[in-house]
Amino acid sequence: MRIIDFNHPEFQGFSEGEDILIDTGVWLAFYNQYDAYHSTVKRLFDKHVLHNEKNLFLYINPTIVNEITHLASTPLKKYLDFSGEKNIFTNSDMKKPLLWY
Repeated sequence: MRIIDFNHPEFQGFSEGEDILIDTGVWLAFYNQYDAYHSTVKRLFDKHVLHNEKNLFLYINPTIVNEITHLASTPLKKYLDFSGEKNIFTNSDMKKPLLWY
């Protein structure tokens, strides 16, 4: 893996046969117009990523998955503690891992 300056005027795209590995955080920058990297990422995607036949591989940082799992379970626990609906879920329901397909 090598670091590439996508804003450099000499950047002409990706090499022949090169697959593209994209962190999900980069997708967030692409879709969020208020992100500091939005214009760079949008220019890169529009010019070199979205309109070619190269393979795109999504990379999800494991620490982000852990944080999402934590954030997904914590609000439910807080809601159940204060809503009076604690009997809807059992403790085993609360401990089940989240699965994404």
